[in-house]
Order: sequence, then C-alpha cells, then structure tokens
Amino acid sequence: MRELQKKSASKKVAILIVILIFLFSLFKVGQSLASTDSFIITDAAISSKSDTAEVNNLNYEDYSLKSNIVFHKIGDSVTYRINIKNNEDVNYTIVSVSDNNENEYISYEYDNYEGVKFNSKDELSFYITEKYVKEITDIANRDQTFSTNIYITLVDENGEESQAEIPINKPSGPKTGDNLGIYATMATVSLLTLIVLVKMKKGQNCGKHMKLYSMLLIGILVIPTVSEAVTFKKIDITIDNIVSLQDKIIFTYKVGDVVNEKILNYNDLVDELEEPEKNGYNFIGWQKENGDLLDLNTPITEDTSVEAKYEIINYNISYNLDGGSIESGNPTTYTVEDEITLINPTKSGVKFTGWTGSNGNTPQTSVKINKGSTGDKTYKANWKEPETYEIKFDSNGGNDIPSKYVAEGTAIGKLQIPEKENYKFRGWYTDNSYTTKVNENTVPTESTTYYAKWVDWLETVFSIESPVTFNGKDVAIADGEVPDQYLGSDGKFVNSHVALFSEENYDKDFEIGFTIESFDPDDQDLIEKRQYAFVNTKDEDGSTNIRPGFVFRVLSSDKNKLELAAATNTTKNTTFNDYRTVNYVKIYRQKKKIYYSINGGEKKLINLDFQNYTGRFSTETTFGASVQQDGTPFRHLRGTLSNMYVKLEVDDYQE
Repeated sequence: MRELQKKSASKKVAILIVILIFLFSLFKVGQSLASTDSFIITDAAISSKSDTAEVNNLNYEDYSLKSNIVFHKIGDSVTYRINIKNNEDVNYTIVSVSDNNENEYISYEYDNYEGVKFNSKDELSFYITEKYVKEITDIANRDQTFSTNIYITLVDENGEESQAEIPINKPSGPKTGDNLGIYATMATVSLLTLIVLVKMKKGQNCGKHMKLYSMLLIGILVIPTVSEAVTFKKIDITIDNIVSLQDKIIFTYKVGDVVNEKILNYNDLVDELEEPEKNGYNFIGWQKENGDLLDLNTPITEDTSVEAKYEIINYNISYNLDGGSIESGNPTTYTVEDEITLINPTKSGVKFTGWTGSNGNTPQTSVKINKGSTGDKTYKANWKEPETYEIKFDSNGGNDIPSKYVAEGTAIGKLQIPEKENYKFRGWYTDNSYTTKVNENTVPTESTTYYAKWVDWLETVFSIESPVTFNGKDVAIADGEVPDQYLGSDGKFVNSHVALFSEENYDKDFEIGFTIESFDPDDQDLIEKRQYAFVNTKDEDGSTNIRPGFVFRVLSSDKNKLELAAATNTTKNTTFNDYRTVNYVKIYRQKKKIYYSINGGEKKLINLDFQNYTGRFSTETTFGASVQQDGTPFRHLRGTLSNMYVKLEVDDYQE
C-alpha cells in the first residue's frame, strides 16, 4: 500500500514537471513569434562608381535594394555599401558571400569577409560591386530588368555552418526560426508525455509506464542541447535593378518625313552628315528635341534625335512700270510658300498690254508667282494706244437697253437691268447659251453683244402627277400612290409641306393646281350639311373664328356644283361651273392678289374681301382633307385627283 502511495506521489511530481515544461515551451514559442528581425539593413549607399556609370533612384526597403543603372562601357561598375545590424543575442562568424546571378552581361564581386566576426548588436558594412562584363551585340537587349540574391553565410558561436537561408526580405513572421523549432518541439513532446502520464494505470504495469515517462522526460531535457548544436543563419539580400547597357548609342536624324538611324559607340562623334537641301530654304543645322542645335564636335553620350532645321529664303521682286502706277502696289519680296497674282498698272491715254521679264518676252496681262517658285523676279509694264468697243444688249423679250461704249482695257461698269412680265432677270451673258456671265468688272476685248437670261418667276416646290384616290375618312390611300414624305399623318391625305401664308412666304406669288379624275357628290363626308373636298390652307385654332384660307366644296344648295370658300373673318363663296365639266382647277396669287381659273379658262379675281387678310400662319397646303392646327384631318374627300402641284415665287437675288 505504501509502495503504491509512493508511486502515485512520483507520478504527480512527474506530471507537474511535464506541465511546467509544456508551459515554458509555449512561452518561448510566443516569445520567438514576437521577436524582432535577426538582421536588418540600416543603411545603403553608393560607395563608388566608374566615371561613365550612372546611378539613379537608389533606395532600400524590406531588405531589398532598388536602383536604375546606366553602364556606358565594358568594365563600368557600381559599388554598393550595405550596413547590416545583428539584432540577435548570438555572436556569428562570416563564412562566405555568394549570389545566384544568371545575367551574362553583369557580374557581382565582394571583399573577402571570410572569418569576419559579426557579434550580437554589432553593425557591419558589406561592399558589393556590380560590373558590366560582356558587350551587348543586339541593341534590343540594351535595357534589362533583373533580380539577384546576395547570400551571406554565417556560423554561430558553436561553429556550426548554415545549410539554409533566412529570407530577411520577408519581414512578416519570426526571424529566429531556430528557437521557434526548438520550443515548438519541446511543447509537442511534453504534451504527449502528459497524455501518457494521465492515462497510466495503477498496478502491475506501473513500473513499465514509469520507465516510459522517465525516458520521455530525459528526451525533453535533451532537446535544447541537440537543437542548439544545429543552429544556423544565412542572410539574403535582394538587388532589383533596371540596367541600361548603353555602350551602343542610337542616333536618329530626320529629314522631312524620312527618319534615318545610326548606331554609335558611347562618346563617339557623329560622322559628317550630308547637309540636306530643301527648295526655297537654307539649311542651318540639326536641331535636337530641346530646340538646341547639335554640335558635331561634341561626343554623343546618350540616345539622340535630331531633325533638319531650315530658314526660309526671302526673294526680291522688282518692277519697271514705265510711267504707269498701281494704286495698292505689288509686293517687293516673296517666299517659296507664297502665291502672288500681280496687280496690273494703269496709265493715262494708253492700254496696258501685259508684263514681260521673269514671265517671258511675250506680254501677259495675268501674271502669277506660284507657290514653290524660287529666285529673284523682275517685271516690266508694256503699253499701247485708246480703242473703243460698242457693247449691245439683247434683252430677249424684255424692254430695250441702249448700247454702251467702253474704252479698251477698262471695265464695262454698271449694267442696266431689263424687265419682262412674269419673269425674273438672271443676268447678262456673252452668248445666248448663257455659259459665260458678265458683271461690272468685265473688261471687253472687242465689240460684242450681251444676252439677257430670264427664268419663270415661279418654281415647282411640290408635285405628284400620278392619280391618287382619296377614300374619305374610312380608308387610307393605297400604298405606293404617294411618296412617304408627302403622306399625311393618318395616311388619308397629301401634305405638300409648303406654308403659303407663313412669315417667309407671305409676300410671294404662288400657284396651286390639280385635275379632278373622278368625284361623286353623293359620296362625300357630310359635316354641318356641307360637303368639303380638295385643297386647304386654313389655320384651324379651335375657335369659332375662321382664319384666311380657301376650301373647295360641294355647293350645299346644289350638289352638282362646286364652290370655292375663301375666308377672312367671314366666309365668302365663289361658285364654279357644273362639276361634271370641271376637270382642271388652278388658284394663284400675282402681285398680292389671288385669282382662280377652271379648265384653263378665264382668270377670275377672288372676292376682294379675301385680299385684305392680315393674319400670317404656317398651316401647310394639303390635298384630300382639311387639316386642323393640331395636325389632325377633317372634311375628307372621296374621289381621285391627279397633277397636284404647288409653285412658289423664286427668290429675288441675282446669280
């Protein structure tokens, strides 16, 4: 019994020891996780470089060095000084410095650091030289971006060399990985031992179990010693470089739109470039992108682009006017970019026959210095005695215009305008085919006749010649009978898109016409006991007042007759012949008065009350239905019309 109690007490002591070891291991693991970097870079700089090497934007961050390097010659080098601090409580000795560089054009060299002590809390300076060792033959490989790792291998105070690297350029996580492994192992083994002890049974197997946990305790206590014997370190420094190997320089020179290229060695002079020629310009040199001119005696040390630079030449123009004069003068200089037409001189009592000189020996009255011309110019004025030309005018049916007499070499001056009823004058021409028009600046070269050109005062602005059948308000016009742009909003009427009484057309003459192919007065739309049809220019505003316009309709008292309703503020009617004899209807306005005619017969004036309207409105002329102000149709026609047209007075301008 006493033996069992003794063994139980021993077991409790063992469990307590294992628990303490487990808690101690967890504490050390946490301490290891919270530890600072083993080694840190405190400073980095350029220690030295060759004269033709360039270094830009050197910086270090997270244990990585970055810079932009330009090497111009084989052998160019840059030496970095990197300060590293040992943050551990362990003293180390440097074994070697190596790298993983695979770039064939760049090598890395180091001082001899073997055997150098790197004690706890000390800071050492490492010097690493980056060198250009192999010439670039392909210009496409000149600019390179690559990364190299520099490894500093250390052993601790126990003299054990590292077999793995510590990636100090990865700042997250512990940097003392050896301690983390030791105490994590201790924690695991002690936990397993604790489990075994707790599950141990009393009795005859107790001795066996006690032996087992004794061996586990010994193993736990041996772990720190064994782990300490294999502690190691390897520092990893990354060098990220953008390197430009510029022992070859690209020299680009542009002439106009042609771009040429030369490959030069660094610090070479540009071979003599042939001076380019440009018509009308003097070459003054090769201009760089910054605006300066290239000095061919200065070596080229970087990629250079130049363009041929010129200055324009001013040429002289001299004149011999031989007693004549020019009111506004001619230019006395010009350039290759100018285009000049000489102004001819005048001289009292004589005629200018032309210029001679740079334009040749034959006098020319029209001389031009064309764009692209070069060289100085000389011109002489030539003269001869006064002819007089008679200019006759054929008014072509208009009133007579008397002849005009013009001295040779002078302009004809202001021309009279003839008149012809119902026509617009469109100018005087040198022939009756109207190919060459004349004006007050025309200079006759002989006696001749000018011909008047006329046009009808009306032009057709809307026309549909083919028959169109209107089916009243029930059925739309058949497809294809009316072009889409003239088909009314409901497809049951025709819209000319011409507003005869708008602001623009209010004072213009017009003519409206159509032919009645078929019309049955018994088949019309009854509205207020009246039957309406044909043309509408009324502006319906929804009120009881009817604005100026006119509508053809069946006479309410006699269905066999048509009447024209022309309105101001009250309706005024004009009655036509029997509808069966009405084939062709025309309404027109001339000189502000409106007329109508039937079948091409007598022109009749519409009631004078209609002429005095004062309103102006923009409702468009329609056929087959009247259209209200909101665009909706009413008073539809049942019948067939053809040859519908609208003519409008042409503008008064002269061509």
